[in-house]
Order: sequence, then C-alpha cells, then structure tokens
Amino acid sequence: MLFGRKKNNTEEEPKDSAVILDESSEELSHFAPVFDYLKEVNIAYSLIPSENLSPFLENEEALEIAAKVLQDNRGMLMVLMPAQYLLDYTLLVGALQRELVPLSPQDANAPYPLPDYYQLEAVIEESLKNFTSYYFKIEGTNQYLCLKAEAFFKSHDKYPLAKFTDSLESIKNQSETEQQEPDLFSALKMKGRLEETFELPAIPTMADAILRLRVDPKAEAKHLAAIVEKDPSLAAQVISWAQSPYYGFAGTVTSVEMAIVKVLGFDLVMNLALGIAVGKSMKVPLEGPLGLKNYWLSSIYTGALVEKLVYTMPANKRPIRGLAYLAGLLCNFGHLLLGVVFPPQFYTLNKLIAFNPHIHPSLIEKYLLGVDHEQIGTWLMKAWKMPQEVNAAVLKHHQEDFEGEFCVYSNLVYLANRLLKRHHLGDAESSEISPKLLESLELTETQILCALEEVTSKGEEWDSLAKQICK
Repeated sequence: MLFGRKKNNTEEEPKDSAVILDESSEELSHFAPVFDYLKEVNIAYSLIPSENLSPFLENEEALEIAAKVLQDNRGMLMVLMPAQYLLDYTLLVGALQRELVPLSPQDANAPYPLPDYYQLEAVIEESLKNFTSYYFKIEGTNQYLCLKAEAFFKSHDKYPLAKFTDSLESIKNQSETEQQEPDLFSALKMKGRLEETFELPAIPTMADAILRLRVDPKAEAKHLAAIVEKDPSLAAQVISWAQSPYYGFAGTVTSVEMAIVKVLGFDLVMNLALGIAVGKSMKVPLEGPLGLKNYWLSSIYTGALVEKLVYTMPANKRPIRGLAYLAGLLCNFGHLLLGVVFPPQFYTLNKLIAFNPHIHPSLIEKYLLGVDHEQIGTWLMKAWKMPQEVNAAVLKHHQEDFEGEFCVYSNLVYLANRLLKRHHLGDAESSEISPKLLESLELTETQILCALEEVTSKGEEWDSLAKQICK
C-alpha cells in the first residue's frame, strides 16, 4: 500500500505496495486537505478499497474508529472511540465533569476522527491503545483510510484518556448471561420495584370504560361516542382522524358518533380512543428520542401502516382491524411507563440513545436497566387487563420468528416497523424483511411497498395528528 507521509532521505519506500491509489483522483479530491494535514503532522496512513478491507483486518490488529462531536457551555468537544462501541454518557460525564450533549446531525456532519484538523478539543477512549492501526470510511467513496496507532497517539498526546465505552459483544454477552440465569436477572428486580415499591399507574377512567364496553355484547356506536365525548380533546382528535383525506370521506364529520358510523367504524374508534387515552395518561417530557413527540409520531405511523397491511392481507387471514391498529399504536408503551415511574433512568436512557444512534435502543435499555421496553410495557398491559393480542405485540414486536398465540399482531407490527425504518421512523433494528415473514402473512413485496407508500404519502396529516395529541 502507498503510505502518504513525510519521508526523509534515508526513509525507505513502504514494501507493501499491493494496492496503489491515486490520491489526486476525482473520487478523493474532496479529501485532499486531510491528506495534506496527515503529511504535515507525520501520521502514516494507507488507503484501502472496501473490497480489500477484510483481508487487511485478518493481518492487522486494527479497529474502526469514530468521532462524535458534543457540546456544552464550554464549547465543542470531539470524542474519539471505537466505532461500534456504546458511548456511556454517565461514564463520560463522570470522567470530564461536563454536561455534554450531542450536536444536531446537520451540525455534527460525521467528522473524521482528527480533532486538530477541525481545531477541536478532544478526549480519547483508553481502549484505543490496545490496537496497532485504526481505520475509517472516507465519506462519499468506497475507500477506507488506515492510520498507524503509534503515530496517531504521538500527535494526540495532549488529549486526555478516559474509559467511557463498552463493546457490543460485552453487552450482548451480559444480556445472554442474565437470560440464562434468571436469579441474577435484574429485570426481576425492576419488575418487583414496579409492583411493590411503587404502585403501577392506575388505568385511566376513560380507558377502563372503553375496555368494559369492549366486552359488552349490547354496545353500540352511541355508547362509545358518549364515553369519548367526555374528553373534548379526545373527541376532537377522533373527529380529526375521520376527516383525514386518508380515509376518503367527502363530507364534514360533525360528531364522534358520525365518525364511528360513517367513516372509521366502531372497532377502530374504540381502539383508537383506548390507545390515546392510555398514552395521554403518561406524563413524560416532550423532547428526546423517547419523548412524547417522537413516541406519538412513531406510534401513529405504525398504527396506520399496520391497519393498511391488515386490509392488504387475504380476507380470510386478517386479524381484527382495530386490535391490530391498537397493537401498532402501543407497541413502545414501555418507554412511557419508564418515564413515569423512573424519571432519572429515563433521562439517562434518552442521553444514551441520543449518543449512540448506531445501537438498537433495546440493547441500550438492557445495558442500563437489565430489561427492555417490551418487557416493561407488557407488565403494565397485563396489569391493566389490556387485550391479549396487544400484549403479544408489545412483548414480541422485535422478534421476527415469533410463532406463539396472537403472533399475527406482533408480526404485523414487526413488519410495519421494518418498513418505516426506510423512512427513518420507529426503532426497528434494520429495514430488511425476510420472505418467510411475508409468506406467513400472505403478503408480497409489491403489496407491502404499496401500503408503505400510501401511508407515508400522507405524512403531513400524521404529523399534524401527532402534534395534536401532544398538546
């Protein structure tokens, strides 16, 4: 490989020249100032095409390195760390005694791990010393830049070292160990604290009334309308839903009963009202990855897409439309319960998720709490005697291979989350969808993409409805 570094007259040309790349190529032209900087500070580097990265890693003690730019009232700070590790906010704050927050994505702009180049202060994760080389992707290319660790540390010796990360492998192993040894599983401690030390929040009066109506064989639209209209804001939201162009009603909806009879139907309104009633009873902060704004935005899109997928399924395979909608609306309800019962942990969890967008929130939850939002939400759903179909979706909506009772509800929510990931909504781990899942739901790739397009094309409507609920 060609090393771009300053050489004196006695320095030999690097012997490894298997890959020689032209730094002046058009692909790398935007990176030229960084090459100049590295030569200026005498940091050895090599360029590695992505197709050659695996062979390189087999022969090198190399680590992918990343930079995060944070800020507080003292200014900006670059954090240098292993790319796939979790940045522990509490450890970082403890080490630096600074209340740092991430920059917004448009300001951070995925900088390269070179603080002096950006004229920023920095802190370095101490585990970086265990490797001989670092590498990172050059933006907009298929090339990786590899830096020699010795030269890198020599040029960065003015910056402090600290321990503030943990590897994903360590976190996953910890989670697996806890699940294999239930007596050590801290989820039990969390559950005990929820049930004994603190009282679980009581089910809202309106939600309780709706649940009672749900099992009443004589229930009619006027009975449901009477319950919903006791809360003017909820009634307004139901009417607003019915007037959405998404449902295609040409006239004006003037009452909840009209919304039920002429547009939405008894089943959907009952479950829509139930979802909003229980959700609005959870008073948590508006902002943050798990705040009310993001919760309702994600919930509304998920519920709408699940409903559309139900319509798309063969008629003889469809689950109950309203319950499927409610399952999508409440799938992440555990986050709200955590915010109500454990505010300090909720605050820290929001920070960790904001600092680590590359790590799935459920894994961060287990790292911090020993339990994830699926389990937390299910405890409350059961305590409130919510429908079992919804309980199954809340507990299993991140498990693709779930085949237990009521699995169609969790599978639909799982599918909706994966599809919405393509639009940067929700908390799915990826946007990939297996043929086996589609086969089990008797849906095709074309059908689900059409459903996704129909739902997301109404984005302004869903955004407006989410804002209304948060008021």
